[in-house]
Amino acid sequence: MNVFHIGSLNASIVLPREVLKPSYFSNFAWVIVVHNHTSKDPTPSREEIEVTKRLVETGGIIGIDV
Repeated sequence: MNVFHIGSLNASIVLPREVLKPSYFSNFAWVIVVHNHTSKDPTPSREEIEVTKRLVETGGIIGIDV
């Protein structure tokens, strides 16, 4: 498990290159990305959906299923 960033109360910077770099250099075929919701409300925010789309798109470019 890799920790990429510990965010503030309501924000975190997620850079696809930093999240996927260890998987790329380890020749992984796929990766599972998770995070917690400290509010206990699991409803994804607009930003979370966009970050997930960027991770999936970036992974597809470099051959890693997200």
